[in-house]
Amino acid sequence: MLNAFRLTSRYVCMIVKNDWLAVQDTTKEQLFIKCREECFKKRRCTDIVDYNKAGEVFPGVGVSACYFLYDKEANYDCHYIQIKGGYIVSDFIADFSITGEVIKDGTLADIVRRVRLKARVFGDRLPIQNTPFGLDTNGVKDIMAPVSSEKTERTPIKLVWGGGIAEYISEDSIAAKGTAILPYWKVCCGEKLNAWDSVPENIVTSHLILAPNEACTGSYAVLNVFEAQEEAINFYKYMKTRFARELVRAGLPSYKRPGKFYLRFLPLQDFTSNSDIDWSQSISDIDEQLFKKYKLTADEVAYIKRTIKPMA
Repeated sequence: MLNAFRLTSRYVCMIVKNDWLAVQDTTKEQLFIKCREECFKKRRCTDIVDYNKAGEVFPGVGVSACYFLYDKEANYDCHYIQIKGGYIVSDFIADFSITGEVIKDGTLADIVRRVRLKARVFGDRLPIQNTPFGLDTNGVKDIMAPVSSEKTERTPIKLVWGGGIAEYISEDSIAAKGTAILPYWKVCCGEKLNAWDSVPENIVTSHLILAPNEACTGSYAVLNVFEAQEEAINFYKYMKTRFARELVRAGLPSYKRPGKFYLRFLPLQDFTSNSDIDWSQSISDIDEQLFKKYKLTADEVAYIKRTIKPMA
């Protein structure tokens, strides 16, 4: 692709795998960045037809493909069409220069652009850790150190694992990176993020706050760490809002483990009492404050409410 862009007198049209369209957590990403800069930042990609289902274009190969038109003299918005199972599921024209990648739904692309124009700090700054305490989903089954059903002098650390089951362990059972965050308030979620399977979706599930001297198994991922309980509670409420989960959805290609990379469109807030958001309100009321803060249109709010399930 890069050679073709450099050599052409004007046009390039190619059929390629579609993994270059959005940011990827792969070793090829540096090359993908250059392709997207040429096509989207410079607004030279005028048309994309994306077959999002693996094997739909080349049966038996197991890859998702797209074809695109590049115009070296263009400075246009891009006409994006997504086809899945033989049907057009997205068809819109958008300026992808702000995001630098393709958001595969027109309304969601508008929401992301609107948020990015106002926000400055995003979820790729979060200290996200999967299996942060070095204990997998088997919980206490693989722990050789003392384990108790009650807190004792030898087992002072509360361990939460699948389904919210809790037992107590010694600090010796915890990995070094987990020991470092043990004294703080930790906000967790389930070990998987899920998007683009059905509507409406939860995206982020199994929300959990761990107090100081509380740990979890790999059934949960730690999203953020706080010294103050108030900030932990407010962040926990934020991650339950439809607004926050929609912005996580925007960065998810599919079913993935939590990571900074996948929360790159989530705008972070001030989670103290000085915030422009009143965190004492219900989650639905906080959602309304966020819709207003980012000046979302009625259609965009309706889209979020249609695609994301409410949480209490």
